[in-house]
Amino acid sequence: DTFLQVFLGDSIAVDTTNQELMALGTSLGQFVLKIIYTILYFTVILLIYKIIVWIIGKIIIRKREGAEKNRLFGALVGGFNGFLAIFITLIMLGGIISVAKNAMTIMASLETQTTTDTVSFVPREEIYEVGHNLLSETETMSDVTDDTQAVDDLNQIITQYENNVFVGIAEGITTTSRIDDETKVPLHIDLFDAVMSFEQNDQIIALRYELGVLSEAGTVIMQSDFMDTNDLMDLTGAEIESVFSILSESKLITSNAPLMIEMAVDHYDVTLPVDRSYLYNDINYETELPQVGVIFGSLFDILNNAGLIGGTGSVSDITVEPDDIRALFSSMPESDLTMIMIEAIAVPMIENSETGFLAMIEIPSDVVWEDEVVAIGDLLAAIAEQDVTLDDISTGDIMTVLNAFSEINTDTLLGSRLLNETLINILSGEAGVSGVEFLSVPTDIDWYDEYDGETLTEPGELRLLMDAFKALVTDISDLDFETLSLEDVAA
Repeated sequence: DTFLQVFLGDSIAVDTTNQELMALGTSLGQFVLKIIYTILYFTVILLIYKIIVWIIGKIIIRKREGAEKNRLFGALVGGFNGFLAIFITLIMLGGIISVAKNAMTIMASLETQTTTDTVSFVPREEIYEVGHNLLSETETMSDVTDDTQAVDDLNQIITQYENNVFVGIAEGITTTSRIDDETKVPLHIDLFDAVMSFEQNDQIIALRYELGVLSEAGTVIMQSDFMDTNDLMDLTGAEIESVFSILSESKLITSNAPLMIEMAVDHYDVTLPVDRSYLYNDINYETELPQVGVIFGSLFDILNNAGLIGGTGSVSDITVEPDDIRALFSSMPESDLTMIMIEAIAVPMIENSETGFLAMIEIPSDVVWEDEVVAIGDLLAAIAEQDVTLDDISTGDIMTVLNAFSEINTDTLLGSRLLNETLINILSGEAGVSGVEFLSVPTDIDWYDEYDGETLTEPGELRLLMDAFKALVTDISDLDFETLSLEDVAA
C-alpha cells in the first residue's frame, strides 16, 4: 500500500481490503520493476555479460599455433552480433521515437499559440474566478521561439530516424500487435510494447499506446480556444465529446474506471443503487465513455449558452430546442453510469425532503428509471414546443403555462409514472397539500387506464382529469387567477 500511496497521494486513503486496488498496485509494481530491469540490462547487465563472454572465450576457445583464422565463420558471427545489436537498439529507439511523435503532436499544437500571449501576476483570490483570463496583453512571452525550435529539432530527429535504411528494413518486419489483434505493427515496436507494458484485468496496458491516446486527447484541448483565454466558456460540447471518445480507447482508463468510481463513491459517501460488482462486470466502458461524453457535452452547451458556466446567467436564461431536449433525454438511458448517477442522486434527494415540491413526489416501487427519463424529456420538449421558457415559469406567468399544458397531448402528460404517482399523492390528500381538502376521493378509484393490448378500453381517472383540465383552461382564458373561486370553475 505504500507503493500505491506514492501514486495516489496523501489525499486518498489506500484501502488494503479492496482487491481491485491491490491488483492495480501489483501491476504497477511489476511495471516499475520491468523498467528498472530494462535499464539495468542495457547498462550494467549487458556490460557484465560481454565481460563474461570475453573471459570464457579466452579460456575455452584457443587457436593452435600457426593455424589460420576462419574468416567466413568470424564474418557470420560478427554479422549476426551486429544485426542483433542493431535490432535490440531499434526496439528501444523505435519505441522512444513513437513516444516522441506523440509529444510532437502536442508541441505542434502549442506552437499555434499566438506569440503575443503574455503572463501576468494576479491576486490569488481572482485566480479562482471562472472566466478570469490569466493572460494579459502587456508582456510578450519569451519562450515561444524556444518552443518552436524544439518542435523543429524533434521533427528533424524523427525524419532522420525514419529515413534510416535499417529502420526501413525493420519497419517491413511486421506482426500482430499484442495490444490490438486487428492491427499490424513492426516487430521491434511490438517487442517494445512487451517490455513497456503491464497486464491488468486481462488487458495489456502499454506505455507507448497510452501516451498516444493521452496526446490525442490533449491535442483537442490544446487546439481549443480555451487554451488562449483560460476561460471555461470557450470550451465546447463537441470538444468534451471528442475527449471522452478518445479516452475510451485507453485501456488504462477503461480497465480502472470501475475502481475510480468505487473510490469516488467511498470518498463522497454515496450509496449506489446497484451492487458494486455491477460496475466491474456489467458495464462496457469502451462504449460507455463516449455516451457519457455526448451527455456531458450537451449539458455543457446548454448551461454555457445560458451563461451559467461563466457565472453571468441564471436558470431562467436556459433555452433549448425541443429536438435537442428529446435527443438529450433519449441518450441518457443508453448510459449505465448516467442512470446510476441519476438514481443515486435523485432518490435520496426526494426521500429526504420534508418540505416543498420534492416532498410531494411519490416514487413507485416498480419505477423504471430509463422509461422515466425519456418520458420526462418528452414532456419538457412538448412544453418547449409551446414556447414556454423557464423564465415564464419562474416569474409566475400562470396563464401562459396553463395554455401550454392544454395544448400538450394527454399521453405525453401521463407518460411519467413518477409524475402520475405524485398527482395521485396530491389529489388523494396523502401529500398533505393545503387546498384539496374539499375533494372526496373514493378508495376504490381507478387512476390508471385499462388496455386490451394497445387499445384503450377504459380511461382512468388521471386521463379524465387531464382532459377536463385542458377543456377548463380553454374556457377560462380570460379569468383572473388571483380572484378565481370554485364557483368560477363550476360555471
